[in-house]
Amino acid sequence: MAMSFGSLVFLSVGGVLALSVGANLRNTFDLLGAQSTLLIDAMEDLLRAEMGRAESAVDGVAQLYKQGEFQIDDEAMSAALASALAAAPGVNAMLICTPDLICRGAAVTGDND
Repeated sequence: MAMSFGSLVFLSVGGVLALSVGANLRNTFDLLGAQSTLLIDAMEDLLRAEMGRAESAVDGVAQLYKQGEFQIDDEAMSAALASALAAAPGVNAMLICTPDLICRGAAVTGDND
């Protein structure tokens, strides 16, 4: 009788322990998954904001070039690229290439912080 009572107590305590450990593991992994999703979403938002400024600067230069406002290697190109680089703090260089692969560009040198 004592053995059967002891084995029932052992099984019930073991079952509760197994269920609680399983639930805790599942909860931990769910929390880690949610935390990593939030972190990746925040990084994506930051990158989109940073790259959005660069994309806008490139779009502006592309529109100017398409409208014929400047040619490669003239002063207007240098001014347009300098303006675009100043407007996008995360951009360090811009390169313009024609369809026949003539490329010219501008770069920011030094520490601009």
